[in-house]
Amino acid sequence: MIGSFRGWTWHNWASLAVLAMSCAWAVMAAGATAAPLSGTPSAAPAPASASADAEVEARSDAEELDRLVLASVARDPFRSDRARASGRYRTPGEVLRAASAPPAGSMPPPPPPPPALMAAIRLHGMATDGAGGVLLAVEINGATRLMHVGEEFAGQKLLAVSRGVARFRGAGGVTTVRLDPAHP
Repeated sequence: MIGSFRGWTWHNWASLAVLAMSCAWAVMAAGATAAPLSGTPSAAPAPASASADAEVEARSDAEELDRLVLASVARDPFRSDRARASGRYRTPGEVLRAASAPPAGSMPPPPPPPPALMAAIRLHGMATDGAGGVLLAVEINGATRLMHVGEEFAGQKLLAVSRGVARFRGAGGVTTVRLDPAHP
């Protein structure tokens, strides 16, 4: 028996677990309708035909639940080739807002392209200036310039310099760049 489960994926196991839980829930629900919840007997005993009708109704509810569970397991909502839904899931009774829906046949304009987050930065050289500061020969996106700490060039601000390393802040966040070994 265990050998027949060897090819199962976690999707299969999850579906089986859902089936087992719903079967247990159906058994508990059927038991709750068959037995009174309190320990005290009711004032008047129910006629035999009423209890038979309740049992048939409970059985048909459990069969309907089993049918729905088996149908969902057969669809396998966790399969890998499943396509994404065309729209957001809406709960039953949720009303669509007419003001937020675009008119039929019109599409909203596409979003603007995102800015370049990471600039191409290369350090070509470092030197000290006469005032004790550091000069960097920096190439950013193909343009070269000498920079001091705190200056901004091509959207990149030079934050700090240490031996062979410089830190820049731009649209993509803070970037650490090492001295290009091809340019001593």
